[in-house]
Amino acid sequence: MPVMPYTCHYCDKESDNAKTITLYNEEGLEDQLKILCDSCYADWLLSLNG
Repeated sequence: MPVMPYTCHYCDKESDNAKTITLYNEEGLEDQLKILCDSCYADWLLSLNG
């Protein structure tokens, strides 16, 4: 069975590998699940450091 590529939420790049991040609302409940390519995931991690 062929593997369907993932599409990055931010750059729309298709990739066979993907990372997921969960965003939470103000009440601390899961709000959104985003799929990121490796590059955008690395950028997102760096953004957490400010």
